[in-house]
Amino acid sequence: FWISTVVDLGGELIGMGWQRIGCCDGGRVATWASADGVTWTYVDLQGTPYGEAYHFPTDAAVSSAGEIVLVSGVDLGGTSTIWISPDGRTWEEHAPNLGEFTRIQHIAAGEGRLLALGDAAGEVGRVGKAWVSTDGRSWTEVEPGLPIGADYLTAIAYDARSDLFVVGGSGPGGLQVWFTADGSQWSPAQPLATGEGTLSGISARNGLVVATGTIGPYESSQAFAWQISIGDE
Repeated sequence: FWISTVVDLGGELIGMGWQRIGCCDGGRVATWASADGVTWTYVDLQGTPYGEAYHFPTDAAVSSAGEIVLVSGVDLGGTSTIWISPDGRTWEEHAPNLGEFTRIQHIAAGEGRLLALGDAAGEVGRVGKAWVSTDGRSWTEVEPGLPIGADYLTAIAYDARSDLFVVGGSGPGGLQVWFTADGSQWSPAQPLATGEGTLSGISARNGLVVATGTIGPYESSQAFAWQISIGDE
Protein backbone atom coordinates (compact mmCIF):
# COMPACT_ATOMS: atom_id res chain seq x y z
CA PHE A 1 0.00 0.00 0.00
CA TRP A 2 1.15 3.54 -0.64
CA ILE A 3 -0.34 7.03 -0.77
CA SER A 4 0.74 9.06 -3.79
CA THR A 5 -1.20 12.29 -3.16
CA VAL A 6 -3.15 13.92 -0.32
CA VAL A 7 -5.62 16.83 -0.30
CA ASP A 8 -7.34 18.78 2.47
CA LEU A 9 -11.07 18.71 1.75
CA GLY A 10 -12.82 21.00 4.21
CA GLY A 11 -10.71 19.81 7.15
CA GLU A 12 -10.68 16.13 6.20
CA LEU A 13 -7.55 14.68 4.63
CA ILE A 14 -8.16 12.39 1.65
CA GLY A 15 -5.24 10.21 0.58
CA MET A 16 -5.21 8.47 -2.78
CA GLY A 17 -2.85 5.76 -3.86
CA TRP A 18 -2.45 2.10 -4.68
CA GLN A 19 -2.55 -1.35 -3.13
CA ARG A 20 -0.41 -4.34 -4.16
CA ILE A 21 2.12 -4.02 -6.98
CA GLY A 22 0.34 -4.05 -10.33
CA CYS A 23 -2.55 -5.34 -12.39
CA CYS A 24 -1.24 -8.91 -12.52
CA ASP A 25 -1.55 -9.45 -8.75
CA GLY A 26 -4.92 -7.72 -8.44
CA GLY A 27 -3.53 -4.27 -7.76
CA ARG A 28 -6.14 -1.53 -7.41
CA VAL A 29 -6.46 2.11 -6.46
CA ALA A 30 -6.90 2.76 -2.76
CA THR A 31 -8.28 5.68 -0.75
CA TRP A 32 -7.93 6.69 2.89
CA ALA A 33 -9.51 9.43 5.03
CA SER A 34 -8.21 11.16 8.16
CA ALA A 35 -9.29 13.99 10.43
CA ASP A 36 -5.82 14.63 11.83
CA GLY A 37 -3.22 12.93 9.62
CA VAL A 38 -2.41 10.47 12.39
CA THR A 39 -5.31 8.01 12.27
CA TRP A 40 -6.42 6.89 8.83
CA THR A 41 -9.49 4.94 7.72
CA TYR A 42 -9.48 2.86 4.56
CA VAL A 43 -12.32 3.81 2.18
CA ASP A 44 -13.51 0.68 0.39
CA LEU A 45 -14.41 1.65 -3.19
CA GLN A 46 -14.33 -1.83 -4.71
CA GLY A 47 -17.39 -2.45 -6.85
CA THR A 48 -17.52 1.18 -8.00
CA PRO A 49 -16.24 2.41 -11.38
CA TYR A 50 -13.43 4.26 -9.61
CA GLY A 51 -12.37 1.24 -7.61
CA GLU A 52 -12.64 -1.29 -10.42
CA ALA A 53 -10.94 0.71 -13.20
CA TYR A 54 -7.21 0.16 -13.66
CA HIS A 55 -5.60 3.53 -13.01
CA PHE A 56 -3.05 4.91 -10.57
CA PRO A 57 -3.42 8.31 -8.85
CA THR A 58 -0.65 10.79 -9.63
CA ASP A 59 -1.62 14.20 -8.24
CA ALA A 60 -4.74 15.98 -6.98
CA ALA A 61 -6.07 19.41 -6.07
CA VAL A 62 -9.27 20.84 -4.58
CA SER A 63 -11.05 23.18 -6.98
CA SER A 64 -12.80 26.44 -6.10
CA ALA A 65 -16.05 24.47 -6.18
CA GLY A 66 -14.78 22.27 -3.35
CA GLU A 67 -14.27 19.16 -5.46
CA ILE A 68 -11.25 16.86 -5.59
CA VAL A 69 -9.77 16.86 -9.09
CA LEU A 70 -7.52 13.81 -9.38
CA VAL A 71 -5.07 13.09 -12.18
CA SER A 72 -4.59 9.37 -12.68
CA GLY A 73 -2.39 7.44 -15.08
CA VAL A 74 -3.81 4.89 -17.50
CA ASP A 75 -2.43 2.74 -20.33
CA LEU A 76 0.66 1.86 -18.28
CA GLY A 77 1.31 5.54 -17.68
CA GLY A 78 1.23 6.52 -21.34
CA THR A 79 -1.70 8.88 -20.87
CA SER A 80 -3.94 10.31 -18.13
CA THR A 81 -7.53 10.53 -17.02
CA ILE A 82 -9.36 12.80 -14.58
CA TRP A 83 -11.56 11.68 -11.67
CA ILE A 84 -13.68 14.22 -9.75
CA SER A 85 -15.24 13.74 -6.33
CA PRO A 86 -17.13 15.94 -3.83
CA ASP A 87 -16.10 13.80 -0.86
CA GLY A 88 -13.45 11.19 -1.78
CA ARG A 89 -16.10 8.46 -1.80
CA THR A 90 -18.15 9.12 -4.91
CA TRP A 91 -16.19 9.61 -8.14
CA GLU A 92 -16.95 10.46 -11.76
CA GLU A 93 -14.45 10.07 -14.59
CA HIS A 94 -13.91 12.89 -17.07
CA ALA A 95 -11.30 11.62 -19.50
CA PRO A 96 -9.62 14.59 -21.21
CA ASN A 97 -8.82 14.49 -24.92
CA LEU A 98 -5.11 15.11 -24.56
CA GLY A 99 -3.85 13.21 -27.57
CA GLU A 100 -1.86 10.02 -27.96
CA PHE A 101 1.01 9.36 -25.52
CA THR A 102 0.21 12.57 -23.63
CA ARG A 103 0.02 12.62 -19.85
CA ILE A 104 -0.66 15.00 -16.98
CA GLN A 105 1.69 14.63 -14.03
CA HIS A 106 1.10 17.66 -11.78
CA ILE A 107 -1.95 19.76 -10.94
CA ALA A 108 -2.82 22.71 -8.70
CA ALA A 109 -5.97 24.73 -8.10
CA GLY A 110 -6.17 28.52 -8.04
CA GLU A 111 -9.05 30.95 -7.74
CA GLY A 112 -11.55 29.83 -10.38
CA ARG A 113 -9.06 27.79 -12.37
CA LEU A 114 -6.76 24.78 -12.38
CA LEU A 115 -3.36 24.43 -14.00
CA ALA A 116 -2.04 21.04 -15.06
CA LEU A 117 1.46 20.20 -16.25
CA GLY A 118 2.63 17.19 -18.23
CA ASP A 119 4.27 16.12 -21.43
CA ALA A 120 3.80 14.39 -24.76
CA ALA A 121 5.93 12.30 -27.07
CA GLY A 122 7.98 14.49 -29.40
CA GLU A 123 10.35 13.89 -32.29
CA VAL A 124 13.23 13.67 -29.82
CA GLY A 125 12.19 12.74 -26.29
CA ARG A 126 9.16 14.23 -24.57
CA VAL A 127 7.85 17.80 -24.83
CA GLY A 128 6.42 19.73 -21.88
CA LYS A 129 2.79 20.82 -22.00
CA ALA A 130 0.36 22.82 -19.83
CA TRP A 131 -3.44 22.90 -19.65
CA VAL A 132 -5.99 25.10 -17.87
CA SER A 133 -9.52 24.32 -16.72
CA THR A 134 -12.23 26.09 -14.76
CA ASP A 135 -13.72 22.94 -13.23
CA GLY A 136 -11.48 19.96 -14.09
CA ARG A 137 -13.95 18.57 -16.60
CA SER A 138 -12.74 20.23 -19.78
CA TRP A 139 -9.17 21.33 -20.47
CA THR A 140 -7.51 23.77 -22.86
CA GLU A 141 -3.86 23.49 -23.81
CA VAL A 142 -1.86 26.68 -23.35
CA GLU A 143 1.44 27.70 -24.89
CA PRO A 144 4.35 27.62 -24.43
CA GLY A 145 3.83 24.72 -22.00
CA LEU A 146 7.32 25.04 -20.55
CA PRO A 147 9.01 28.24 -19.36
CA ILE A 148 11.91 29.43 -21.49
CA GLY A 149 15.02 27.52 -20.47
CA ALA A 150 13.17 24.79 -18.57
CA ASP A 151 13.97 21.12 -19.13
CA TYR A 152 11.51 19.52 -16.71
CA LEU A 153 8.75 20.72 -14.38
CA THR A 154 8.41 18.51 -11.33
CA ALA A 155 6.19 20.31 -8.77
CA ILE A 156 3.43 22.92 -8.65
CA ALA A 157 1.61 24.91 -5.97
CA TYR A 158 -0.69 27.96 -5.80
CA ASP A 159 -0.28 31.11 -3.71
CA ALA A 160 -3.60 32.85 -3.02
CA ARG A 161 -2.08 36.17 -1.95
CA SER A 162 -0.33 36.74 -5.28
CA ASP A 163 -2.90 34.71 -7.28
CA LEU A 164 -0.01 32.91 -8.98
CA PHE A 165 1.00 29.31 -9.55
CA VAL A 166 4.51 28.45 -8.39
CA VAL A 167 6.26 25.80 -10.48
CA GLY A 168 9.56 24.10 -9.76
CA GLY A 169 11.81 22.12 -12.04
CA SER A 170 15.16 22.13 -13.74
CA GLY A 171 16.84 24.06 -16.52
CA PRO A 172 20.27 24.13 -18.13
CA GLY A 173 21.78 25.81 -15.06
CA GLY A 174 20.19 23.66 -12.36
CA LEU A 175 17.10 23.83 -10.13
CA GLN A 176 14.71 26.71 -10.78
CA VAL A 177 11.33 28.17 -9.75
CA TRP A 178 8.91 30.03 -12.02
CA PHE A 179 5.67 31.98 -11.45
CA THR A 180 2.68 31.99 -13.80
CA ALA A 181 -1.00 32.97 -13.75
CA ASP A 182 -2.18 30.44 -16.34
CA GLY A 183 0.80 28.76 -18.01
CA SER A 184 0.96 31.19 -20.93
CA GLN A 185 3.51 33.61 -19.42
CA TRP A 186 6.26 32.72 -16.98
CA SER A 187 8.45 34.77 -14.66
CA PRO A 188 11.61 33.12 -13.26
CA ALA A 189 12.92 33.47 -9.73
CA GLN A 190 16.61 33.27 -8.96
CA PRO A 191 18.01 29.74 -9.49
CA LEU A 192 17.92 27.58 -6.37
CA ALA A 193 21.02 25.51 -7.11
CA THR A 194 23.39 24.85 -9.99
CA GLY A 195 24.53 21.50 -11.31
CA GLU A 196 22.80 18.15 -10.86
CA GLY A 197 19.79 17.87 -8.60
CA THR A 198 16.06 17.23 -8.34
CA LEU A 199 13.27 19.47 -7.09
CA SER A 200 10.66 17.08 -5.69
CA GLY A 201 8.17 19.23 -3.79
CA ILE A 202 6.92 22.80 -3.52
CA SER A 203 4.38 24.69 -1.42
CA ALA A 204 3.29 28.31 -1.29
CA ARG A 205 1.32 30.45 1.14
CA ASN A 206 1.05 34.19 1.80
CA GLY A 207 3.77 35.00 -0.70
CA LEU A 208 6.27 32.53 0.77
CA VAL A 209 7.53 29.55 -1.23
CA VAL A 210 9.24 26.48 0.22
CA ALA A 211 10.81 23.93 -2.11
CA THR A 212 12.44 20.60 -1.27
CA GLY A 213 14.76 18.39 -3.27
CA THR A 214 18.28 17.05 -3.60
CA ILE A 215 21.60 18.32 -4.90
CA GLY A 216 24.30 16.19 -6.46
CA PRO A 217 24.52 12.94 -8.43
CA TYR A 218 21.86 10.37 -7.60
CA GLU A 219 24.25 7.99 -5.83
CA SER A 220 25.60 10.71 -3.51
CA SER A 221 22.84 13.33 -3.42
CA GLN A 222 21.96 15.35 -0.32
CA ALA A 223 18.54 16.61 0.73
CA PHE A 224 17.97 20.37 0.73
CA ALA A 225 15.17 22.88 1.31
CA TRP A 226 14.87 26.41 -0.06
CA GLN A 227 12.74 29.39 0.91
CA ILE A 228 11.97 32.35 -1.35
CA SER A 229 9.42 35.15 -1.45
CA ILE A 230 7.20 35.78 -4.45
CA GLY A 231 8.36 39.05 -5.97
CA ASP A 232 12.05 38.24 -5.55
CA GLU A 233 12.45 37.50 -9.25
